[in-house]
Amino acid sequence: MSAFAGAGAKWLWDRPAEYKRRQKEAREANLRRASTGPFLYPSNRPFDSLISFSRGVNWPPSHGNVLCWLRKEIVENAPAEFSVAMVLENRGEGAQEIAASLEEAPVLVASDLELNGKPTQGMLVLEYPFKREHFGKQQKLLVHLRINGLKDTHTYLIEHGRHSLRRIDPA
Repeated sequence: MSAFAGAGAKWLWDRPAEYKRRQKEAREANLRRASTGPFLYPSNRPFDSLISFSRGVNWPPSHGNVLCWLRKEIVENAPAEFSVAMVLENRGEGAQEIAASLEEAPVLVASDLELNGKPTQGMLVLEYPFKREHFGKQQKLLVHLRINGLKDTHTYLIEHGRHSLRRIDPA
């Protein structure tokens, strides 16, 4: 009986150490996630023309639905529903595949961009449906990635209709 009690006491004694070890491993894994893969932020790089050949779209900075260095929010007289194009840059590593969703609605991602007539690396455009009732409200943007064969999802907050993006997971 005393052997059973001793084993139980050892289990209770080791439990906080095991918990701390697992917490440390989780923090280290989260740091690895945060340091690898894309780190997206709103682009302030000036351009006259931004083209996606695969989508056949040209986004001039002066257009009312393009959020970029020139326009930080959608124009006031915008229609109630249309597509917003947010120009972003990547400070992190590239991903073999990238897709996104905003509150479970798919977001179009264009990364094959030509800036002022020259191919560009590290820039992309997220195109999402604008809804006037969501204007200025924070929404979760899920960015689904494949990095070195592994799938991951990063979470960002956007302000709907504004040139605003902040990564919240991994922090």
